[in-house]
Amino acid sequence: MKNIEISILTDNDGYVLLKCLTCGEIFMLKPSDIEEESKIDIWCPKCGLKHDTYLDDEVYELTNRMVQNYVTDMLNVFTKNIKKIFKK
Repeated sequence: MKNIEISILTDNDGYVLLKCLTCGEIFMLKPSDIEEESKIDIWCPKCGLKHDTYLDDEVYELTNRMVQNYVTDMLNVFTKNIKKIFKK
C-alpha cells in the first residue's frame, strides 16, 4: 500500500479554504489552528454544526485525479513488465 501526500494550498496570509458540509458556508482557518491538539472541535461559523472534515470539493477532485494517475502509472509499469516477460 502506498500513501499519497496531498498538500492543500493556502492563500497569501496562510489561510486554507474550508466548506461546511451541512450549510455550504465557506470559511477560512490557518492549518496550524486545525492541527493544534488543544483545539478539540471545529464548528461551522454559520450553522454551528461540527463535522469530521471541512475540505472543499476541489480537494476531493484533486485527490481523485492523483489516485487515478497513480493507478494508471502502476498499470503502465505492469504492462511493460508483462510485455518483457512474454517477449522472452
